[in-house]
Amino acid sequence: MTRAHTVVLLSLLTTFLFLASASVFRDTPTRDEYRHYKYGEKILQLDPKRDDAVYDSKMPISALNAIPWKIVKVAGWDSWITDLAIKRFAGPNPDAETVRKVTKYVPMLTGKVVTMFFGVILAGLVFQWARELYGIESGLVSLSFYVLSPNILANANLVTVDLYAALVVTLALYLYWKFLNLGGAKWTALSALSLGIAQLAKYTCLLLYPIFLLIAAIRISITGLQAKDWKIRLSPQRLRRALTTSLWFVLLSLVVINIGFVFSDTFTPLGKYRFRSSRLQAVQDRFSSLGFLPVPVPYPYFDGIDYVAYHEETGSSYGQVYLLGKSAPRGHGFPGYYFVAALYKTPLAAQIMFWAALVMYLANVRREDFARNELFLLLPIAFFTIYFNFFFQAQMGMRFFIVVLPLCHVFMGYPFRNWDRIGKSYKRALGILLGYQIVSVLSYCPHFLSYFNELVPDRKMAYKILADSNLDWGQSQWYLGRYRALHPEAIVSPPSPVAGTIVVSVNDVVGIGDPDAYRWLRENFKPTETIAYSYLVYEVSPEALAQVLHVHP
Repeated sequence: MTRAHTVVLLSLLTTFLFLASASVFRDTPTRDEYRHYKYGEKILQLDPKRDDAVYDSKMPISALNAIPWKIVKVAGWDSWITDLAIKRFAGPNPDAETVRKVTKYVPMLTGKVVTMFFGVILAGLVFQWARELYGIESGLVSLSFYVLSPNILANANLVTVDLYAALVVTLALYLYWKFLNLGGAKWTALSALSLGIAQLAKYTCLLLYPIFLLIAAIRISITGLQAKDWKIRLSPQRLRRALTTSLWFVLLSLVVINIGFVFSDTFTPLGKYRFRSSRLQAVQDRFSSLGFLPVPVPYPYFDGIDYVAYHEETGSSYGQVYLLGKSAPRGHGFPGYYFVAALYKTPLAAQIMFWAALVMYLANVRREDFARNELFLLLPIAFFTIYFNFFFQAQMGMRFFIVVLPLCHVFMGYPFRNWDRIGKSYKRALGILLGYQIVSVLSYCPHFLSYFNELVPDRKMAYKILADSNLDWGQSQWYLGRYRALHPEAIVSPPSPVAGTIVVSVNDVVGIGDPDAYRWLRENFKPTETIAYSYLVYEVSPEALAQVLHVHP
């Protein structure tokens, strides 16, 4: 790698850190962050039990976010740092409630640094994988699109598990790629270990098991098409080796899961589980005769799977899914939800780059090359896309779907694999796309969570497409407070129809929690501005309100 390459690489990583931290000192904690943080504290206390529904599906990896404040407290710096934060955020004469909020926020602020650090690790992984596949210039192209991904940036400073999930999925697939191509004890152990660690990040990572099996099956079918190859590849010796390796992967996963959940009630008999979801209850009833069998994972791990299934069935933790002006019944999503979400919330330049790479790849693909390399990218992208669009019901935002983005970014390096032989027109097109993405993404800075591309020309109307954590995840309360200070006449979240300057959160306007609460506002008025894209401001005149109430008494 030349000095120029090193300078570009370090510049991109520094840019990522700068952009990821841009909103840290203004955004308030999202609705889930405190719960993730508290569960991380529980893990550090060796208590992974989900003794409260607030910890439903939280995962041990959140302990990473709780470590910095633990160190600060041990060092005795907690009071000093808290006092500095109160002076910085609350001003010279804060009231008791403001002090309480800042004091509660400071530990999570230190935890955000950890997520940003792992966001940089993921950036390096994207660069390295694309570099190994297509060359160093392609690695830098892939990294550039990663650094300018608003959906990655939006989650890279949160005390949640979505960024971690994207990291461990990418890492597990990268190491599996190394294992199947290079073999050897080192890559076998690293691949199996990464698969186990992924299970401590998010339950979405359970899908890595069928993905791994599919990759192996497709790889065998492609590379062993000739009859004589089939006889060799399906020989008893090879089958025994494959079975032994698979068992090692499973056993190591079980060991890692048990360590992560500190062996809490491991080997609890199946019959003693108290499931909430109808699916797991049905499984338990069907195999009631085997209820004495011990389950080789900690109780909180299996309990979390049950919570996930229960929430998907009932919608109890997320309200109604909203898409294109319509709300689905509780416990149901929309087929194709993430096709729409990705269309509007992924920068258009990145979409063009991905589809161009795919078209170019399909025009030149060879079966052997596909089985050796791109299978590890394209199959997981397709698998996760199908799952989230047609089998996942808790469709609350793009944050769930970001597990595919690093894989897409790696693949975007494909068109530039022969950099020295690429014509000027290709390089000029790349420059235009990157320039376009820079302008598009930075125009939302620091509100990356609320990013929509130019298919939504009027940003005030983005709520017509999507809501929930796509726009408002509770992160913009500081901006609301500033607006109220400048506009004391504004009426925030009125309980009934009223005239004046009305401010209501996007989620309340579209009716995610209560579809009827703001129907009068949603169906009769258009917002005149937004507050950090999360709150909508309406100017409702007495005459217009009287007309609405007359038509809809």
